[in-house]
Amino acid sequence: MKKFACALLCMLALAAPCALAQPFGQEMSETCSDGCLQAVLHYPTTPDETLNRALSELIQTFRDQMEELAGDCDEELIKQLLDSGVEPMSYFTLNYTESRLGERYVSYVFEASSFPMGAAHPTAQYVSLNFDVQNDRRLSLSDLFQGDYLSTLREQARIALKNQMGEAAFNELDAEWFEQGLNQEGAFDTFSLSEEGLTLQFQQYQLGPYAIGSPKVTIPFSELGEILQDWVTE
Repeated sequence: MKKFACALLCMLALAAPCALAQPFGQEMSETCSDGCLQAVLHYPTTPDETLNRALSELIQTFRDQMEELAGDCDEELIKQLLDSGVEPMSYFTLNYTESRLGERYVSYVFEASSFPMGAAHPTAQYVSLNFDVQNDRRLSLSDLFQGDYLSTLREQARIALKNQMGEAAFNELDAEWFEQGLNQEGAFDTFSLSEEGLTLQFQQYQLGPYAIGSPKVTIPFSELGEILQDWVTE
């Protein structure tokens, strides 16, 4: 497997409230190039040891994906693309968004986009990391909700998506595909917390064909009162 020449740059310092004991640090950028791969990775680092360890482990999985993409550099495919007038290059990008709920929670949602050479379009994968700064631990949905919370999340996601897409477009979705996506294991694994509520990020092809993209909806906490643990919004 080929190795990359990577330039690591410290881009900017992220300001954080003093009440959070400055757990947030810097945004980092890596630019990596190979004969048939261009890659750019943006990700955060923090002085908080537990959070930074979790971030580092997650970023390494994206680097592994990048190197796997580089390993697909096929000489025959390169020749075919050159003969067709197509640039024989693969691309990989990693971006993220950050949100916070009060002084206790921070959420990161990463988007890893891969565009293998010769492919018709890029594909994206979304992964989230939610962290309780006060208790120095990573959060899952089961930490935040109680009871039959998955059923409630499914129903609220249907309502939110219908409102977002419009009734006509929503009704044109493949109902079986859509429901399978809502009911699959890990359907809501990619989520984030903010003052606006719980944001659910769905994967490409999870709820429908490529044309609908990667839907994202935010459900206000007021709609989740029956299943929400009391301490979450204290």
